[in-house]
Amino acid sequence: MKKTIVMCFLIFSGLLQADEKVTNFEAVGNLESKHDVGCIKYIEAKNIYTPADLFKSSAACANQNNVKDAARLFLLARIYGSYDIKRVSDSSAHQGIMVLVQNTFADMGKNANSVEQEINENLIGKDKEFSEFCRVVKSIGKPSYHPQYMISHGMGAFTDSKGNGLVENFNEDQAWLETLSHCG
Repeated sequence: MKKTIVMCFLIFSGLLQADEKVTNFEAVGNLESKHDVGCIKYIEAKNIYTPADLFKSSAACANQNNVKDAARLFLLARIYGSYDIKRVSDSSAHQGIMVLVQNTFADMGKNANSVEQEINENLIGKDKEFSEFCRVVKSIGKPSYHPQYMISHGMGAFTDSKGNGLVENFNEDQAWLETLSHCG
């Protein structure tokens, strides 16, 4: 028993004494929003808006108690993020969407639960509303931006990677159809 206590003391005292500095490296463009559009109606979204733009807009709407548009912009951002995951070659960059989701919910504060409830109960849970949402998403179209926000989040941003960060011979139309497969 005495040996266990001594070992624990040595381990924990060593951890407490370890005062190493941690350096966070971040590439230019990492999860960057290019269009600060504020709170917009989801039907006004454009296919030049990245998930970083749309999540930021969603949080702005949530903080103005516009839960309907906040939820739909959030879901559109997730759809665009899913598409970007298919086309960005560096798999370490794909987690950028989850970081944006976490940051968005944090930015929404107390309104995050209302937005999540709107998504689950009044959008995904209602056929008519979800069909209308999908119709709008299809009319906005597949993303037309280069997903630099995601590419800059991955390890490839720090290596001598050549190319544009996208999957070679990527079939945009097929990937967009796959991304929208839940829209029916």
